Amino acid sequence: MVAKRRSWPQFLCDCVSNFHHCACSLRRDTSNACGKSNDADCVLLDTTGELQHWYHIATVVFMGKSLTAHGGQNPVEPILAGKPVVFGPHMENFTILARQLVARNGAIEVSDVDSLETIIVKLLRDSGARQRLVQNAREVLSAHEGATARAAALIHEFRPAM
Repeated sequence: MVAKRRSWPQFLCDCVSNFHHCACSLRRDTSNACGKSNDADCVLLDTTGELQHWYHIATVVFMGKSLTAHGGQNPVEPILAGKPVVFGPHMENFTILARQLVARNGAIEVSDVDSLETIIVKLLRDSGARQRLVQNAREVLSAHEGATARAAALIHEFRPAM
């Protein structure tokens, strides 16, 4: 599955034209299927906000914008969907969480495309490793449960009486 985040007409043309080299079928998402279609080997997602509906069909999730200095994407949704997460060295938008996930073996950080390919292949072959990553990641996330309520309580406590 490829998720397109911006209007990249040339990128789309290149993706579609290069699919004749592989033995898989490509379908552009209709924005209505929400991961329910089995009629393609690869689906090109073309609208913002639809990934959360597709994580359930993934085996491994690579967080986009993390191999280049674009800050990375939020790893919480795929973790909550029970999917192992891999990301590159540029998770600046989620630095604390990314560090916690790596330190607690809840995600794997790769340095480049070659190491990404190696890790993805290993994870696709090892369901136990995938399950351990998800379990560890969920433990990291559980430490943050209730954070909104705690923050609201602090704000209320320090708010001047009206």
